[in-house]
Amino acid sequence: MRWYNYSIKLINVLIEFGIFLKKQASSAIFGGLMLFFLLLSRVVAVPGFHRYDVLFVVAVLVQLVLIVTRLEHPKEILAIIIFHICAMLMEIWKTSPAVGSWSYPEPAFFAIATVPLFTGFMYSSVGSYIARSWRINNFRFVNLPKRLILILLGLTIYVNFFTNVLVQDARYLLFALAVVIFWKTKFYATITSRTFCIHPLVSNALFAGVIWLAEQAGTFSRAWIYADQSDVWTPVSFHYFTSWYMLLIFSFIIISLIYKNDEEIKSN
Repeated sequence: MRWYNYSIKLINVLIEFGIFLKKQASSAIFGGLMLFFLLLSRVVAVPGFHRYDVLFVVAVLVQLVLIVTRLEHPKEILAIIIFHICAMLMEIWKTSPAVGSWSYPEPAFFAIATVPLFTGFMYSSVGSYIARSWRINNFRFVNLPKRLILILLGLTIYVNFFTNVLVQDARYLLFALAVVIFWKTKFYATITSRTFCIHPLVSNALFAGVIWLAEQAGTFSRAWIYADQSDVWTPVSFHYFTSWYMLLIFSFIIISLIYKNDEEIKSN
């Protein structure tokens, strides 16, 4: 009888885990498609068109399909627009000759300065995933910081991405500040009948790890390259994991402001 009960519990856990994976796959549909076409573009070329321009057109078409089929909701579309703008501004600065943190080795017609327009969608896919995940999992928050505190922390993190090449990088100080601000914050996600408690700083760390791994694939396909990858591909430094982690805290803040006091995301 004991083994029977253990078997039932194991089956229930596997079922819930499968549902969890399905929800995550649904949340990451835009990012997953972008990564797929990014890798595909490395081996399949469209005659007469630049690779980056094809990726830009594909990203726009994917977004139109998601909107028409209502897989993207209005709040998620808003998140994509905000992230696209923020990303393009940061990309223009980071790829400028004065900074040169990374570069795009191929030409593009749809570009601003040194930045192909498809890159904004890579960042937007992160915002899309977070926004869709919040809605699909029906997150319920406890002790979410005040709006003014979130805005000030988000602005400081974003500004640091521009100033960290001019003055001392404050990312670790900002991380410590984020720990203090979000220390009591938790959110609850209900998969089926069970509710799980998660800390946003932990979930952001896990997601940053996934993005860091995806970036290995992106640079391997030479969609973009860092300064130490100009001659031969080398793994992306762990330093960029911390960059993504801070960007995800910024992303979390943006999405929380979009959904603040919204019926879709309940906060206690």
